Amino acid sequence: MFLATIDRHMRKVEGHAADLQAQFRKYSHLWEADLNSVFASFLKTAHRVPIPPMPLEETDDPLDPEIIKRQEAWVAQHEAEMEAREAAGDVAPFFGATERKLDLAAFDERVCHFRDVQTDMEQLRGSNDVGFVRINSQPIKQALATCITKWVFMHTSYLADNVRQSLEWLDTFMQEVSSGLTEEVSAAPDQRDALMDVITRIRDVRRVMDQTQAMFQPMRDTVSLLKRHGMSLDDIRVADQPMLAYLDQSQLLWDNVLNHTFKVKEAIRPHQNQMADNIKGDIVRFTAKTKKFRLEFQAKAPFSTQLARTTDGAYELLDKYEEQLSALETQAAKYAELEELFELVHSDYVELATTREEMVQLKTAWDMSVLVDMVFDAWRLTLWADIDAEVMLDETKKLQSGVRRLSAKQRSWQVCKAVEKRLRDMATILLKPL
Repeated sequence: MFLATIDRHMRKVEGHAADLQAQFRKYSHLWEADLNSVFASFLKTAHRVPIPPMPLEETDDPLDPEIIKRQEAWVAQHEAEMEAREAAGDVAPFFGATERKLDLAAFDERVCHFRDVQTDMEQLRGSNDVGFVRINSQPIKQALATCITKWVFMHTSYLADNVRQSLEWLDTFMQEVSSGLTEEVSAAPDQRDALMDVITRIRDVRRVMDQTQAMFQPMRDTVSLLKRHGMSLDDIRVADQPMLAYLDQSQLLWDNVLNHTFKVKEAIRPHQNQMADNIKGDIVRFTAKTKKFRLEFQAKAPFSTQLARTTDGAYELLDKYEEQLSALETQAAKYAELEELFELVHSDYVELATTREEMVQLKTAWDMSVLVDMVFDAWRLTLWADIDAEVMLDETKKLQSGVRRLSAKQRSWQVCKAVEKRLRDMATILLKPL
């Protein structure tokens, strides 16, 4: 009888203890989840404009592994392009990048969530009497409070670091621009490098002007959010002064740099125009050179077996034109940079782009011709008794399918027509009874 009473009482105590454990167990995600990986996933949605979804056909299954791989490649490609554009524009980290938008509301929501969890947790009693057992919950409460503090700090420190990094970038950029701007230059040969350096500084400012102007309010909003959540920013410094003080004067400093830049730009305009006229003449001559190259390529590139009687001859011609084309593309890139520097109309050099496209296509066409040669040459070594016409016919059909996948332009070239004819002739032979 006494044993039954003790057992019943023990079960009741165990039940109450389990209920108490459940009160803390509901916060288990705070210590079980990997803080860094969870935060990295959060940043993908809270720290940039969502990448547009990949177009899918009606028959595409979003759960198909191949479709998933294509979607991952789509996202990776867009992220790489975004980073490349930011790198090319020398844009400030995070706040100065127009394609990356800081979702402060998402950060605010996350921090408020952890604060609410902390408030709920603090309401739990630090000591609980369960039957004859007294449970001290204070250690777990302290551990939870530390855990919550880490989650909050991960979010708030990220925001504070980005404000600091953006202001550091701005300070460095303004110093570099200011040190390189001078009105005491001319278009004389011995002053050309100095003039180019000034024009380059002006170009750099022009590149980031709009993005930089748009970064000040988001930074101020971020600081307001951090203050609202009780984060102290007094110890963070930029340019040997408190970050908040630098932020307060940063827009005025930037406006001063802009005004000085435009003043220098007007002062050197006569020298810049003189150099621009010379560059325009160089570009005109270079454009004529690209057109001449294009005409030669159309006339002498191995579009047919008559122009290149052997495969080696075709590849030698392709290598020759590849070298010339690469040199012209390098020169075109230099002129494109000069056009941007001197604010000239951008030249497209359509001849180079078209030739580059045809070079790739022509190389593919000759590769297909070589592949057919290799297959047919291997068949010629086959003994009569070992010939399997059905297998050879299947292989021929696969090669024909490969040729059909080439573009219409490629198939119009004589080299491709010759390959198609050889494949048709081989198919005809293999269809005849042995």
